[in-house]
Amino acid sequence: MRSHLRSFAVPSFAVPSVAVPCFAALGALYLVACGPSIDPAAKADIEAHGALPVPAHLRNASSGTGKALGWGAGYRYPHDFEGHHVREEYLPEALRGRRYYAPSDSGEERAIAGRLAQWREKK
Repeated sequence: MRSHLRSFAVPSFAVPSVAVPCFAALGALYLVACGPSIDPAAKADIEAHGALPVPAHLRNASSGTGKALGWGAGYRYPHDFEGHHVREEYLPEALRGRRYYAPSDSGEERAIAGRLAQWREKK
């Protein structure tokens, strides 16, 4: 079941921004299905907060209603920036500042840890 959910949670193709909330929900479902391999804090937050609203700047503003509600305002598209990275908040307000992934010092995760450190040093 985990590999089946992973194929939905990490698509290998570009998706329209309207699909982002759907993939976020699938990601949360994947985390719940992972059992003991997920960060206990992530599981506790899922249990404590349930489904939280997607931050307004990440919502699709293609309709007049979405624009009127301020959806998409202030969103910074990472590919418009050097290194395709931008300091941005993607978590709902209640979870701001949380980190659920800490790469190990082995294998490919060592490189991921280095990249995360570089991004976090950027202002």
